[in-house]
Amino acid sequence: MARLPTKTDTTLYRLWTVHTGATRPCSPGRRPLLRAALVALICDTDPLYAAMDQADSDHVHCAQLLAEAADALVVPAPMLVELDWLAGNRLGPVAMGALLLDIEEGALRV
Repeated sequence: MARLPTKTDTTLYRLWTVHTGATRPCSPGRRPLLRAALVALICDTDPLYAAMDQADSDHVHCAQLLAEAADALVVPAPMLVELDWLAGNRLGPVAMGALLLDIEEGALRV
């Protein structure tokens, strides 16, 4: 595993900050200002399931959070497997089908 450069490695530290997209040259002793190219809300199984299950105590809050999110919604692939199992066993195949349709339409990214 590559180590991150320390501030004492002046040349390496400057190269690392440029490679990672620092917005300005970084001198030793200062933290670089990095700008994210993409800001996203990474969704875990719990809020996704709560948004799907109207009987869940957090349904309203989670559904509202996902509906009003200004950032891209990203679902890691392993979460889909877990969500498929939960929704399939508890809510039936229609709920998971609706989620897959949201993914197909671009509302969620995997």
